[in-house]
Amino acid sequence: MNVDIPSSLPNDAKRILDVVLAFNSKTDYLGILDIILTKMMEATFSDAGTLYTVDDDKLHFQIFKNNTLKISEVADNIPPIVLDDQNIDNISAYCAIHNETIIVEDVYTDKRFNFSGPEKYDNLTGYHTRSMLVIPLSSMEDGGVLGVIQLLNATEPVTGENLSYTDVYHPFGPALARIAANTLANFLHTKEIREVFLSFVELITKTIDERSHTTRNHTQKLARYCASFAEYLGEKYPPGHKYHFDEDHCEMMRITALLHDVGKLATPSYILDKRNRLTDWQMQRIESRFEIKKAQIETEYLKQHLTKEEYENAKETLKNAYELVLRINPAGFLSDEDHEKLCSINKIIVEISGQKKPLIEREDLESLQIKRGNLTDKEWIIMRDHVTVSDRILNNTVFGKYYKNVPKWACDHHEFLDGSGYPKGLKNNEIAIETCMLTIMDIFEALTSRDRSYRSAMPPEKAIGILEKLASDGKLHTELVDLFYKSRIWEGWFSNET
Repeated sequence: MNVDIPSSLPNDAKRILDVVLAFNSKTDYLGILDIILTKMMEATFSDAGTLYTVDDDKLHFQIFKNNTLKISEVADNIPPIVLDDQNIDNISAYCAIHNETIIVEDVYTDKRFNFSGPEKYDNLTGYHTRSMLVIPLSSMEDGGVLGVIQLLNATEPVTGENLSYTDVYHPFGPALARIAANTLANFLHTKEIREVFLSFVELITKTIDERSHTTRNHTQKLARYCASFAEYLGEKYPPGHKYHFDEDHCEMMRITALLHDVGKLATPSYILDKRNRLTDWQMQRIESRFEIKKAQIETEYLKQHLTKEEYENAKETLKNAYELVLRINPAGFLSDEDHEKLCSINKIIVEISGQKKPLIEREDLESLQIKRGNLTDKEWIIMRDHVTVSDRILNNTVFGKYYKNVPKWACDHHEFLDGSGYPKGLKNNEIAIETCMLTIMDIFEALTSRDRSYRSAMPPEKAIGILEKLASDGKLHTELVDLFYKSRIWEGWFSNET
């Protein structure tokens, strides 16, 4: 954020405003911590500094900077300091526990704290730690300590003369520390709100996925796929490019994927979890009818209404009809030959409650005659309605400015670039790049999933071949499909699956 500071302001006011603007120029956690430490070092003419954060009654090392040694490091497996009486001789722990600013003019003569750490560091590096200023970052809301800044060696920038922190820190140092604490508090509060939102989204997602064993891992895997592809594009293309995804954009893609099927909360379970052409209760009804018909054939033979040959033929026909139903029920594709055989079965009559009826009811026959897949036309209409329900749910949810595009990206994921998708029949530029990516990942996950009981998982290469065919037909985004193939990121997605 570039803002011109008026030249008419007093020097101290300029310095404070400069720090405030700098604090608000970062949006990521480490960026915030880094700018806070950097600006506090500059404001107090410090040569070195360390920033700690407080979490779970522990002091966590985050960032260390030393201008003389030209070092700038982020914490790496450094154990935290427990904030209790046993660590009270540690100056930073004391600062956090007592919420007190501490000035040390000479660490080698000061007896209030244990400075063995700085002394060891000096022996290892040749650096000379002289003075120290330790400042608590206290929340304006409740006074709780959010972090600690430990500053070393106040030095006049031009002459190199040693300065006293007593002189340097006052009069406006405490104000800067309070501003720094407020900046960190606001960021942590925003971060907490986002984490609550994300946990709520995760809860909804798990609720959707748990409703069906056939798609139990679908949403979680799709979110991982979308985020992974977005991160790849973010690394491949520079900021400003239409395919560049920064960290926030990647998070939005993950949220979009997690919410894309939220409308399935309203989809009936018997459709959502349908494994075969027939539901379990439909199959039970058909089995019952076959048993009734078998008993009727037996009765007709015992009454001598059928000859031995007619009886054997009738049993064989019924047996073949039942085996055909069992074979067709889970099949992915129905051949013309099997379709004709089903029509023949329906000519078999069974008497139920004094009424003569076809062996297979019309509703069950419609299910068995599904050409591909396992949903009837009526069931497909209900299933597709989940997109409309998603639209109603998401567009009646307050997403605010940050996530404002998520509802549209999520609700358009069944649209195709040629206008043949649903529910709106959108075309080309009417469909966002993010949605195009989501659609590609959604199809890829469905084709390669091992959770679908009604068909086997497809090898990734074959699935990508289908994506390429859909792209050549004008349905999917050709460049994104090509980028996805060339990325090879999908190779690692299946390494841990058994």
